[in-house]
Amino acid sequence: MVWIAVFAVIAVALVKIAFLDGLKPGTVVGAPAANIEPVSYSVAKGNIDNVVEIKGMVRSDPAIPVLSNAIGEVVKIFVDAKATLAEGDPLFQVKTEVKQAPNSDPQAPPSKPVYKYSNVLAPAGGTLENFQVLLEQQVSIGQNVGSIGQQSLSIEGSLDSAQQFRLLNKPTTSTATVNNGPAPFECPNVVISAADLGSKPGTGSSGGAGNGGMAVPAASGAGPGSGQGGAGSGTGDDAALSGKVTCKVPAGTPVFAGLGAKLSLVAGSAKDVVVVPLTAVKGTFQSGLVWLQGEQGPQERKVTLGLNDGKMVEVTAGLAVGDGILRYVPGAAADRNAGCPPGAVCSGGPGSAASENVGG
Repeated sequence: MVWIAVFAVIAVALVKIAFLDGLKPGTVVGAPAANIEPVSYSVAKGNIDNVVEIKGMVRSDPAIPVLSNAIGEVVKIFVDAKATLAEGDPLFQVKTEVKQAPNSDPQAPPSKPVYKYSNVLAPAGGTLENFQVLLEQQVSIGQNVGSIGQQSLSIEGSLDSAQQFRLLNKPTTSTATVNNGPAPFECPNVVISAADLGSKPGTGSSGGAGNGGMAVPAASGAGPGSGQGGAGSGTGDDAALSGKVTCKVPAGTPVFAGLGAKLSLVAGSAKDVVVVPLTAVKGTFQSGLVWLQGEQGPQERKVTLGLNDGKMVEVTAGLAVGDGILRYVPGAAADRNAGCPPGAVCSGGPGSAASENVGG
C-alpha cells in the first residue's frame, strides 16, 4: 500500500508538470537586435599613381607579307630565297606595258609598245620566306609573292574594359618583367588595339627565331594566355577582354618566345588631390555619383572624376575634404577589400554594424 501511494504521488506530480504548469504563460526572451548602419568614409586628400599591370607573353612577331605593287611580267630578280634584307631592298622588277592613245592617222604604221619598269621592294627588314617568283612570270597588283620574317620579339597582353579606360592617355613605353628572366627592362613602341574577334585568350601558336638568336621555337599551341602568366590570365571572362597591348622587346634582350611576362604601364599620376574609394562611386570614368550622409538619409551627388588606380579614384569636382560619404554604393555587392587605401585597416561592408570612418 505504501509503494502504491508513492507511485500515485509521482504520477500526479508528472501530470501537473506536463499539463498544468505548461499552460501558464512564460516570459519570452527577445532575439538579439543589431543596429545596422552603413559604413562611412571621410573624404581626404591623397596621391594617385595610375599604373596598369597586365599579364602577357613573349611571342615572335608575325611575318609581314610581300605584295606586288605592279602588274606585268617579271624581268629581273634581285635576291635569292632566304636572303636577309633591309627595309626597302629591291626584290624583283616588273615590266608593264603602257597604254598609248590611238593614232588618228589610219595610214601611219603602228607605234611601238612602251614599257614601264617597277621594282617591288621589301616592306620590312628580316629574312625572306616563301619567295617563289620566277622570271617571265605574270604578277598582278596585290598578289602575295612571299613574306618577311622579322626576327624580333614582342610582349602581348589582354585588356579588359576597365583597364582600357585607365589607359586613355596612351603611354608610349612600358616596363616589362619576364618570368625567370632578366631584370625588368623598358619595352618601347606600346600599341593598344582592339581584341582579336573570334579568338579566345590562350589559343594560337607562337614560335620562330627571335632577337639576336636568343629566341627558340615555342611549342605548338603556345600563345597569349597559355603557359605561366599568359595574356588575359587576370580575368576568367573571355567576353570581358576588349583590347590588347603589345610592345617591342629591345634587340639582344635574352628572352624567348613563349615565356610569361608582366607589363607595367604608367598612364598618369596626381599628387595631393581629393580621393575616394572606387566602391563609393557609381561610375569610374569622367563622371560618377556618390551618396553623402545626411540627417534624413543618404543624399545623391554628382561628381567629376579624374585618375584612378583600380582602388581609389580622384574627384576633381563635387566633393571637399571632410565630407562624409557612404563607402559603398547603395545596393551594390559588398567587397570588404576593394577601395581600401594602402596601410589602412578596412572592415565591414554595406549593411554591416561598423560605423567607424573606414579608411578615413
